[in-house]
Order: sequence, then C-alpha cells, then structure tokens
Amino acid sequence: MTLPVTAVKIDRSFTAGMTTDPTRATIVRTVAQLASELGLRCVVEGIESRSQLDALPPGLLGQGYLLGRPGPDPGVWCGARRPGPAGGGRDSAGP
Repeated sequence: MTLPVTAVKIDRSFTAGMTTDPTRATIVRTVAQLASELGLRCVVEGIESRSQLDALPPGLLGQGYLLGRPGPDPGVWCGARRPGPAGGGRDSAGP
C-alpha cells in the first residue's frame, strides 16, 4: 500500500514538553519510528533547546530557533550536524 504523503510533521506542542513529559516523549519517538518504518521523512517542529535536540532519535529533520531562523529550507538534518556553542557546528557522533 502506498500512502499519498512523503513526510510526517511532529507538532511543536509535543516537542515543547518532551524533555519533561514522558507521554510527549513517547509520542515523538513512536511517530518518528512509524514514519521510518513506512519510509516517510519525519520533521520535528519547535526545536528550541539543546535538551530537545539531544532527546530526538537520529535521522530526523528538524525545525526550530535552535537550528536557525525560519527560511525557505524545510529543515536541518538532525543526524548530521548539531549546533555547538556560539553558533558553531559539531558532528552528532562527536563531543
């Protein structure tokens, strides 16, 4: 069965509380896993803190002020680069 979509977006209301609310964290992880199993991209909205970014599973697309101001690019690959201190970048695999 082919779905008429190519991506799933996780609303910022789930992202905002996922570091303090286990239910929201479970929803984010489960939706991301479902998207992966269906071969869909997953975009997480509202990433505004380092703790939110670190709590996400690898391989997702992300949007939020931590990653950059709104613009035409639909997201930043969270599994490839993460912002470091003072706006620098770092690999997710390294410290």
